Parts: sequence; C-alpha cells; structure tokens
Amino acid sequence: MNQQIRKTRPKTGKSPKTTTRKRSIPSVAVINHHGLRCGVFQFGRNIANLLAHDRRIKVKHLPCAGVEEFRDGVSKLRPDILIVNFYPSTMPWLTPDVLKEVTATKFIVVHELTNRQANHLFIEGYDFYLCADPIMVPYNAQVVPVPRFAPAVNEAAEPAFDIPTFGSFGFATENKGFDVLCSRVATEFERARIRINIPHHDDPAIVTEDARNAIIEKCRQALEGTAIELDVSEHFFDDEGLLAFCAENHLNILAYTGDNDRGISSCADILLASGRPFLVSDSVMFRHMHQYQPTVRLSQTTLRKGMETDPQAFRIARRELHPLYASARWVDAILDAVDRKALLASVPDRPSFNKVLDDQSREAYAPVIQEMWDAVPEIMERKIAEANVQQAFVLDAVRRLATRYTCPRILAVGAFEDTACEVLKRNGYRVTAIDPVLDLSLNDFYLLESTALESFDLILSTSVLEHVDDHIQFVRQCADLLQPGGVLVLTVDFKDSYTDGDPKPSVDHRLYTGHMFRADIMGCLPDCRLFNEGSWEGAQPDFTYEGVDYNFASLVIEKMHGNRFYWDAEHFDYGAGNAWRRFAAHAADAGGQSQDVVTAFGQAQGRRFLEADDVARLVAAGRLEPEHRARIHALELQLEQARSEGDALKGTLDQVNRALKSPKFMIKNLCRTLIGKPTRF
Repeated sequence: MNQQIRKTRPKTGKSPKTTTRKRSIPSVAVINHHGLRCGVFQFGRNIANLLAHDRRIKVKHLPCAGVEEFRDGVSKLRPDILIVNFYPSTMPWLTPDVLKEVTATKFIVVHELTNRQANHLFIEGYDFYLCADPIMVPYNAQVVPVPRFAPAVNEAAEPAFDIPTFGSFGFATENKGFDVLCSRVATEFERARIRINIPHHDDPAIVTEDARNAIIEKCRQALEGTAIELDVSEHFFDDEGLLAFCAENHLNILAYTGDNDRGISSCADILLASGRPFLVSDSVMFRHMHQYQPTVRLSQTTLRKGMETDPQAFRIARRELHPLYASARWVDAILDAVDRKALLASVPDRPSFNKVLDDQSREAYAPVIQEMWDAVPEIMERKIAEANVQQAFVLDAVRRLATRYTCPRILAVGAFEDTACEVLKRNGYRVTAIDPVLDLSLNDFYLLESTALESFDLILSTSVLEHVDDHIQFVRQCADLLQPGGVLVLTVDFKDSYTDGDPKPSVDHRLYTGHMFRADIMGCLPDCRLFNEGSWEGAQPDFTYEGVDYNFASLVIEKMHGNRFYWDAEHFDYGAGNAWRRFAAHAADAGGQSQDVVTAFGQAQGRRFLEADDVARLVAAGRLEPEHRARIHALELQLEQARSEGDALKGTLDQVNRALKSPKFMIKNLCRTLIGKPTRF
C-alpha cells in the first residue's frame, strides 16, 4: 500500500478516474505492560521496534502500569492506531470501558489463538485482532494474520564447541521438556554437552525458584551415569544474546510437551533466525514448522540427522523473519485493516455489507435509486419500486469496493436489465456482462476455454441466486473467477424463519436465511470469507410478492489471499474448490490421470475439510506429493524446496500440461491449489 497515493471513489455518474492526494502519516501507539524478564513484554517491545522500520507510520512504544499512565500517554500522543500487546495477567486494568475513551482504530495482539478459535473470536473493545500465525486462515475478517519475525537474522553460524553441543532455553514453566531433551541426548550420544538457559522471571509467582530447581534436578537425573555435560545458566539474554547463544550450538532443540490450544512460540523464531540446525517437538506451538522438509520434528528424526541438516534448507523462511521484510507485511496488514474499517463506515445505512436491506436502507440509498432513474428510466419503469434497493446497494457497494483496485475488472452475472450494471458501464467501469437472455449462463461462461480463472476483481449478481437450481455450483464458480482479494456482491430474497416447504414465490427455488449463508454458501467456499460479519437475524418481513412476505438481503464475500491450507488437531483443509475439481475432471477425461482424484474431492463435497483419508487418496493418485500433505509453511519456501528436490512438482505439471494441451492458466491454478501460489513457466 502506498501511503502517499490512494484512489478515490468516482463521483456519482462520472467516469472513474484514479486521483491522488496526500495522506498524512498515521501515528501508532504500541501499548505494553512494564517489564523486562517477560516474554510477553519482549514481544510487544519487538513489535514496536519492527514497525519503526517502516516509514509509512510513526510508532511510539508506550509501556503502561495502569489506567492513568495509559490515559496520559494516549492523550499526549493522540494516535490514529492503537496496538495493544495484551495478556490477561499483564494488563487486567485495560477494560472495554477504558478502551471506549480512545477513538483510534484499535488492534489487539492475540497470543493464544488457534484457527478454530479465530473463526468465532470476538473481543469487546477492539476493531481487529492481530495474529502472528503463518498458517492462520482468517475466515473471521476481524482477524488480521501477520508474519512471524525476529529482531535480527543470522545467515550462517559456526558452532563454538568441539564436542556435540545441544542448546535449549526458556522460563521454568510447565511442559518445557528440558528433561526430555536430556534423555534424548543420553540415549543417542556417549559424550556431548547440553546447554540450557533458564532465566528468572519478573514475577516470582509465575516462575518460582523451587520450580526452576526441580526442573534442573530432573535434567540431572536424566543424565545420571552418563558422560554428558550439563550447563545450566540463569542469565536473561537480550535478543542478540539469545541469537548468539543458539548460534554456538551444533543443534538447538525445543522439546515442549502438551500445550493444546496455544499460540505460536516466539522461541521457534529465535531457533530459525540463529542460522543453526534445530528440532522442535510435536507441540501445537510449533505447528507452522511441522511440515518443514527436511523434517525438524523431534519425533521423526534422530539428533544426529538433525545436526546434519543444512541450515540453508530454510533460508527462505529465515529471510521472511528479517525485520525489514516482516515490517512491510505488518504495516500492509494494519493499514489494509484501517482502510477496511473506513470503507465499512462509509456505507450509507449502517457499517456493514452483509445485512437485510430494509426501509432504513431504502431511505439511505434513495440518492442512488434516483441516479438509476436518471440513467436508465426505461428499465426502471419495469422494476418493482420496493425491490430497487437491491440494485442501489449493489451499485453503491461495487463503486466503493472498486476503490481498492487500480483498474478493476468487473463481471456482472444475470445482467439483463440490471440497472446497477447499466449505470456502472455508463460510469466508465470495465464490465463483462453475461446472462442467458443475452448470451451465456454463468456455467457456459465458466467452461469457455477463453475464460481465465481468477481474472475478476469484482463480481456482482443482483437477485439471481434464489432463481438458480444449483446455487452451490454458482457461488463456487464465481469464487473461481475471482482474483485473490476479489469480492463477490450478491443480493437475494431472504426470510430468516424460512424452512424447506414454507411458502415462497413461484420463481424462487428457495428463500435464504442467515444460517444458509453461513453453513451452505460459506461452507462450500474454503478459500473465501464474509467481507464482514453478517447482521441478518431478527428482521421482520417488509416486502410481499405472490402473497409471500419476505425481505431482501445482501451477501458480500471476499476471496482470501495466499495460502488456503491450514492445519488443526483433526483435519487437513486442501481448499477443494470447483476449479481444482474441474481440472481433475479434465485430466481424467484425457486419460492417464487417475479418476481417484475426482472421487476424493467428490466424497469431500459439502464438507469444509478434507479428512486424512482423502489426503491419502490424493497422494496415492500421484496428484499430491507426500511432502505437501499438510501445506502449512510459507509459500515461497514450499516452492523453493520442490525445485531443490529436482523440480519434481514442476515436472509433473509439465507432463499434465503436455497431455492435456491445456492453457497455462489451468496449470497455474493447479499450482495455486497444491502449493498456494502459481509457479512460473
């Protein structure tokens, strides 16, 4: 995002133009608690230092001990953006009532969060939730994924000792697994050195001296009768010191046990940034590393093999930790969220795109309805007056959303006599209009060889979905045609109390409910999310047609960027979108490509997740390399590793490409599905 240049919405009835204006540099306050020997404090301070690398914002680190210090600091700085490094035990005084006093856009850094928790997360007082989890799939639009980072990165390091030396570090809290590390070393080596750094904590109640001594005693017992040296230090290292400590060891190990439903551990960032080989346990706190190749899982390799791992195998992931690289991505994510809030706040009737279009909306959108009357009066004469709020909403929403793109490419589905589409074309927008009455249905258009997948920024469809027999195929095809970051704008006939068998207009296949939006529509779009949380429930019908009382409602869906795959304790999600199933079907029809692929996705249809059995079928069919089973690591790293292993993946795709003689965009779409990013040909 360029902080100096921003597109503005074209004036009503005018051709869209990209204009520029000065944008003041927003000020950011990073709120932290007072402390030093505390991992939460260190992370908050490091966030402030990280953001300071980016000149698009002005950053101030504000450690606060209580409400008065917080109020004083915020009143002096008057920040545009507030980032709260919150943990319940460190800032219990920062309540929603205190936050209401601050008008800035408020972000909270969420330390303990899994993907499932994020989907339904709501924290009173905050606009957005920053989550430093590289495998997070943010179905909740308030969750803002940001990358991991390290204060510094060592490209290469040489160990400082002649004998095999193993390092670990952390506070003396439960489940650190220091004794597990000692047992593994004693099992595999006759002579070695183990260096463990267990510093004291700011709060003796959290990490007691008795707990520290008990852990050290367990380690000594694990090494009893061996020639293994144990060196336990208590110095609290700063970031550079901790990197240096790890760089001196042959192998660094984090052997955490348990820790379900926890966030990502910052200790893993230090291991990766140190430039030395490392291993981690199966704890969910290292879930983003569990699919690294060669493996870094302590349970799947030996310490000797771990020592032999070339640290350069993870150079892409290490580069992503670099503060200059990570700071740009953090600031991009934060400013995009601020723009999203401003966009929603500008919506005429209420700050939401997902809502019931009621009488309040008809009044708010009256100027847009009048604009449509002025532009296409002959079409408006044939419309039902109360229903015009749907076209007005679509027209207004598309024009507001179009400001997010440099030159938006728009698809109008069901465009025959669609007044929103007609006004957009008169405004000068580039619109591809399709309709069975005009030329093509969506399915016909989708199957054209000339139709490029992921080629539209915006897709609009006004009051069409309820008239479509296979509405699941309809929305999945729309999603396939959207670029990542693109938006689908729909309106439908709606009645939240509707159930199968209830009265409905004869032209409708169904009336929609809020539950149908969330379960049926969003349930078949694993790579999409609601643009904002919907507020459909509780509306009383205000429109009657053919004796049936119902409402109109809007549904605005955003296609997510980047990696669609994520991991949790039970499921793998492979983003089983229609494009992937379509490609597999083409491959099967051409011969020589396993029908098992189509079968696997067919069996998974209707589920948000692919089960492990489905994954096994894909692997057996030769369509998914084993190392890609749970695609949970950074995209560039995955692609780099595939190339370094003999270009196996690209070779497979080349064979398919030659066999099918298909357009390159189909191959790239398969790449995007398998590894989250189209490869270069």
